[in-house]
Amino acid sequence: SLVCLRGLAEVHLAQGKMDKAVAVLNQAVAQSSQDLNLRLKLAQALESMEGQLEAALSNYRAARDLMKSKKMASAQGVDVNDKIKTLETRLFEMK
Repeated sequence: SLVCLRGLAEVHLAQGKMDKAVAVLNQAVAQSSQDLNLRLKLAQALESMEGQLEAALSNYRAARDLMKSKKMASAQGVDVNDKIKTLETRLFEMK
């Protein structure tokens, strides 16, 4: 269930097991693609992992699109537009 996936993801995040957390969060997002909190947790976990900036950027963009469709101004203290700009810059500099 979605509640179980959320709980398991939180445990993996707390233990610093980002690869396992991302796998669980991907399952949760697949079940509830309109859940902004899950999408942000996934983006943040991916951002902290080596080699996952493009995936993180994709999820921040999806979060931004969700926010627009739901007419939300902010997302639990995360400046999604700033995150997108920062990751785009980092990815550009890596090329």
